Amino acid sequence: MSPSQDVAGECSALCQEIQARLRDADECWRDLEVRLDQAAESVLRENFERLREPLGLRESDWEAASEGSLRQKVRGRVERFVLAPLTELMRQKVRLPLSADKASTDPLAASSRHVLDEFVEHWENEVEPLLRAAGVEDAKLERKALRQAKMPGAGPAVWKAQADVQQGRLWSSAQSALQAFLQPARALATFLDVQVSS
Repeated sequence: MSPSQDVAGECSALCQEIQARLRDADECWRDLEVRLDQAAESVLRENFERLREPLGLRESDWEAASEGSLRQKVRGRVERFVLAPLTELMRQKVRLPLSADKASTDPLAASSRHVLDEFVEHWENEVEPLLRAAGVEDAKLERKALRQAKMPGAGPAVWKAQADVQQGRLWSSAQSALQAFLQPARALATFLDVQVSS
């Protein structure tokens, strides 16, 4: 196996690990939201009769899910007092590597977005394009090396060595992006395991 194939294999392994961590993080957060919704539903169900008279609630208020309804108000409180502080703590503990164009953006705009959304956006807009481009260019170089190896003149070993050098350079930027993304992805998984799963 050539050094460029080693780097490509490492990139593939890192990519799979990061994608698994992002999927697990999303699943963990969605599970938290479901558990909170179920807990709020349970509390409302248990206390509806008791709250009915003092708050002037009707049976239709119990079932309504529209804007301003009891359910929406409870969901808003859960968001404000449970999910928002947890999201802010996650933002403080888990930092994404910023690209040059993102570093200059307004920090208030970034804080209005969910951390998991920022991770996925960074993955899809910064890292995946590098991986795709490296894969496409790698395939082109491999085909070119095979064609040139069949031509008379320099031996196949020369063409293969040149292709290996070019492929190594090609995969190095993808490898760097993956390695920079891996630590925050691991930190995200650890944070969610400690703060949410327990």
